[in-house]
Amino acid sequence: MGLDINTEEGQKTLEDERRTIDIFRYNFPNLKYIETDKETSARCDGLIIKDNHAIAIVEQKSRDMSLELFQTEYRERWLITAEKVDRLIDIANAMHVSLFGFLYLKRDDLLLAKTIFNIKTGELVKIERFETETQATCNGGTARRLNAFIDMSGAKQYRAPHPKNFICRVCGAMAHYGFNVNYRADKGEWYCLEHKPHRS
Repeated sequence: MGLDINTEEGQKTLEDERRTIDIFRYNFPNLKYIETDKETSARCDGLIIKDNHAIAIVEQKSRDMSLELFQTEYRERWLITAEKVDRLIDIANAMHVSLFGFLYLKRDDLLLAKTIFNIKTGELVKIERFETETQATCNGGTARRLNAFIDMSGAKQYRAPHPKNFICRVCGAMAHYGFNVNYRADKGEWYCLEHKPHRS
């Protein structure tokens, strides 16, 4: 059976994931985000690295909605299967790292980020569990299963200019969506990967 990511809808999901990463990197230039291989059934979406050490694994999703809709109709609750949440927490514990949740709201080009599980304190965000019928995959279908509704109230909100609007400071090349752009916050300048400056 082919992976969901290889379909047309799967590629749209991948594009949203890359935009999510763009926003994260823009706001946290001193942290590294390492993607897991999308051609495999990876158990998490990415790793956050600080000073060459992993500090968190990431679960990320995109939703075609605005912040207002998410806050009102969805009551700031993010639905993930309970099985997946439990598995992610087990992985975080095994790696002795935290679990971050990244939810990208497409209509507002906004990233909501929240610590689902804090490895240092053992604190777990509020999660309600109900058996519901929901979309099975990014490609559609339905499935009835036990789902977790993660409380995203108080989540940090992050935005970033779209990389396609940026030109490399050195060579003048236009940055390509999500792949060859680097932002140096201390200089307030953009660079392609080839000309990314070394920090002094």
